[in-house]
Amino acid sequence: MSDRSSSHSIQGTARESNTSLGWIILWLAMMLAVTSAGLWLFLHMGRARAAYPGLSPTVPLAVDKTYGVNVDLTRYAGDSLEDTLARMQAMGLSWIRQPFRWAEIEPAPGQFNWAATDHVVAAIGAHHLQLVAVLDTTPDWAHPSSTAPFTPPGELADFGNFARALATRYGDQIDYYQIWDEPNLSAHWGDKFVDPSSYARLLREGAVNIRAVDAKTTILTAALAPTLESGPLNLNEPAFLDGLYAANAAAWFDVVATQPYGFDQEPAAASDSNQLNFARTELVRQTMSAHGDQAKAIWATAFGWSSLPQPWEAAPSPWPSLSPDRQSTYTLQAIRRARSNWSWLGPIFFAAWDAKALPADDPRQGLALVSGQASLPPAQALLDLNSTYGKYSLLADEIAGVGAYPADHPSGHYTGEWRFSPVGADVPRHPPARLEIPFDGTRLDLSVRRGLFRAFLYVTIDGQPASQLPQQNGRAYLVLYDPLEREANVTLARYLPDGPHVAVIEAEGGWYQWPVAGWRVSREADTRALSLGLMLAAGLGVVTLIGLANTTRRLPQHDVRRTVNWGRWLATHYMALGTSIHLLLLAMAAVAFYLAPGTLISLGFLGLLFLLVLPRPDLGLALVAFSLPFFLLPKPLIGRTISVTEIGLLLVALAHV
Repeated sequence: MSDRSSSHSIQGTARESNTSLGWIILWLAMMLAVTSAGLWLFLHMGRARAAYPGLSPTVPLAVDKTYGVNVDLTRYAGDSLEDTLARMQAMGLSWIRQPFRWAEIEPAPGQFNWAATDHVVAAIGAHHLQLVAVLDTTPDWAHPSSTAPFTPPGELADFGNFARALATRYGDQIDYYQIWDEPNLSAHWGDKFVDPSSYARLLREGAVNIRAVDAKTTILTAALAPTLESGPLNLNEPAFLDGLYAANAAAWFDVVATQPYGFDQEPAAASDSNQLNFARTELVRQTMSAHGDQAKAIWATAFGWSSLPQPWEAAPSPWPSLSPDRQSTYTLQAIRRARSNWSWLGPIFFAAWDAKALPADDPRQGLALVSGQASLPPAQALLDLNSTYGKYSLLADEIAGVGAYPADHPSGHYTGEWRFSPVGADVPRHPPARLEIPFDGTRLDLSVRRGLFRAFLYVTIDGQPASQLPQQNGRAYLVLYDPLEREANVTLARYLPDGPHVAVIEAEGGWYQWPVAGWRVSREADTRALSLGLMLAAGLGVVTLIGLANTTRRLPQHDVRRTVNWGRWLATHYMALGTSIHLLLLAMAAVAFYLAPGTLISLGFLGLLFLLVLPRPDLGLALVAFSLPFFLLPKPLIGRTISVTEIGLLLVALAHV
């Protein structure tokens, strides 16, 4: 009898041990699944954020998002010049990129011929167009060893004297200068090996002399031509720019100029160092970022797809010829991509103006906007930009794309007697005091300057209260009172549908404190659901660990040592960790409630939060205390907004009922 009892006891112990071991295996499997799910969500969030760059950086010289064209207006005279400029304005162009050929202006040392350029500069100014002056070519006397006009000068001082003379003559009319053109191609560097260090010295000579005359001028690098070659005759744009940074040339330019031609690829094609396409400009941007030069802008000083007139019997074009329909479609898609994602990109210049004004064998004809009096497909694409933006014009820069903007930017449409200064916009003392900002993105932030007096901004987005602001009586408001008079960046709306929106801001008080400093438009991924899933996975992981601790605590001591060496520690300290784990779960539930998309999911997490507060109201008060700094970041819920602080107080009160 005793032997049988002993046998049953041994078998029971074995079964218990096997059962406990089975639970351990089950819990470990659950942990593996949860970890895998969390890792997948984390990686998925990373991909989502890569697709949407998030908060847009501040790049002052990228604020202007208008359009221009490359043209040599010295070839036009009289009424022809006036008609051409008027036509450019009617088409929505704001910029002219005009060559100032040293070889033509100073044919002999110290003898300048300004007649043609005087006429052009005056006409451009009369039409209120912006001018980029391209200093290019070298006169024969300045490079005696070569007859190629694009040979750099033998003496840098000669080029510096020309640059100083140009800036002296036109300093009140020209604010933007570009030093040389395409120095990364041998054909534009005297048919010699290209050399970033040599160009850096030429750039420095030009910048020093121009800035000596006008310290506020903007200097552009030469336009870097797209090429896949790595030298010695031609050098790709990122490598050439890297060479400029290595030569310490960053001090001598304010803007990097690129030529994002599309060639035969669609605008959506990804940037690739082995492909010629529109997105190669992103590779240039990566080089700038690698050298910590993100505050500078990139300007696209020549861009487009080619559609040559048929039949084309001249020499083959470096730009593959597309059908007119593809050319128009690609042009429109490229501009939208740049304006939607490249906050660091400033003006975009079309490569050529009039095909009929170019030589008969010039392949740039395929890139032109017009041909005589006829508009070509790129011009029509330019006009089509406004079709989805109602009364606002994208051509006039009246819609804010991704980027940061000052208070006087054209995308801010003011009603009332606002005042403007470099520090921002000041509210009128008497109504109306209204600011309307059409923008294209998923997020809008407002830079405000707070003051000592009672003042508010009331904000709607697409006619609805701004989702990221507190609300009262159905109105979203932003408080402008601060005794410390500090500036702040306040998020008005996030996670909007990707596309055009309109923000309307009405001011109540705040005059004399210049409260509106600017705004920022961003395009960011909505990762709330993914974040929520990741937190759920983490929560399940915590629950799994608790269950594993309970399971291992019931095992015989020798099984604990054999299977899970740390199980005994967890079993011993589990009760001591109870409050900490409860607080962790409470915090996770609160964050999950705040991030949860949609009403039903939010209410579900609100119920979970209440269940966690119910047995421990004291921890609910801890949550309230922790949430106080975030009181002005409310949670949209059932058509209103409520802060987590208010939610916590309500749940604690209900728990005591």
